[in-house]
Amino acid sequence: MLLYSCYLLWAWEQRGGWLSGCKASLCFCKIDANVCTLNLIYTFFFLFQGYKSAVYYPKAGKSELYSRLIKQCNDNEIPFLSSLNQLEQYSLIIDAIFGFSYKPPLRSEYFDLLNYLSQRGQSLVSIDIPSGWDVEKGPPQDPSTPTLSPDCLVSLTAPKLCAQHFKGRHHWLGGRFVPKTIFRRYSLNLPQYPGSDQCVKLT
Repeated sequence: MLLYSCYLLWAWEQRGGWLSGCKASLCFCKIDANVCTLNLIYTFFFLFQGYKSAVYYPKAGKSELYSRLIKQCNDNEIPFLSSLNQLEQYSLIIDAIFGFSYKPPLRSEYFDLLNYLSQRGQSLVSIDIPSGWDVEKGPPQDPSTPTLSPDCLVSLTAPKLCAQHFKGRHHWLGGRFVPKTIFRRYSLNLPQYPGSDQCVKLT
């Protein structure tokens, strides 16, 4: 599904989005293994589309799979950033830190990163759920947790309940591959996808 979000961002660019000319920087933390592994694939997607990509990933995983992906990034000269100050040179930040399983309170090691991203505004894209948000309730209720306000939200499969609190300009959905049995089980009411498109713009 994360690969669909890459496709969505690329499709956005093809339709006149503000990705043109951007240097795409992907933000990483050492979190859920599946999320980290798949997020590294983002860099290759953007690299092959002609963007200059980087990875903010200060604590790299130690598994064999991580090592292989990191080697591929190094072989393609994709830099790994370790300082938040280094993100200033990138005009687009992709928030792919936490997934829908995030539960408060926010761990102190992530505070500085979320605080920085909370100030990026129109140059921030969040995947599925803005990091630090509750999957159902939306923005954090704890005033000590920085609140991300992305300009673009890329929902996967179906918009989560927290998307009701999204105030940005661009909301994309990718999930045409959802089986009909899932539609019936959860009574999903999703928009029609135009033509053969694998994504649809909601707002």
